[in-house]
Amino acid sequence: MKLSSRYHWIPIMLCLLLKSALMLVALSTPILGITLDHVDKNWEMWKDEHSKKYVDKHDELKRRVIWEDNIKKINLHNLEHILGMRSFTLRMNSYGDLAPEEFIQHVQRNGPPRAQEKRRFGDKVEIDEPTVRSLPDTVDWRDHGYVTPVKNEKIGKGFGITKEQARDSG
Repeated sequence: MKLSSRYHWIPIMLCLLLKSALMLVALSTPILGITLDHVDKNWEMWKDEHSKKYVDKHDELKRRVIWEDNIKKINLHNLEHILGMRSFTLRMNSYGDLAPEEFIQHVQRNGPPRAQEKRRFGDKVEIDEPTVRSLPDTVDWRDHGYVTPVKNEKIGKGFGITKEQARDSG
């Protein structure tokens, strides 16, 4: 049975309705059975995991509100990923109690997260003299399994040059 062209919008509307309903469910935690008690436990676990300590109850409450807002944003983003609207997922990290502008200030002050651990090509590395003296003069990397045997890569179809070209060039 073929629908007339005036009903072509129905599947689009149903899809939008489904996406909206799922987003509403994701944003309203009591519907999912996540009680305030669960949120409290997750907050305490997150603080323990990231060694978070706050100046006073007012500061902790402010941080928790930001953290909960970030959790909602992460859940919404990950739901959109499930629906095919995003190409990656998000997860909570140690910066979860910072508002976006606070995170930007933190990065501007301290550099990007874990910048000290990452090395780029061309970075200088300090090596102490005793370590250099204890290195062997030569290393046969084949003995350590880092070199594979030579492979017979035959020249022929699909290899860029023909047998005749290889013979004539020599």
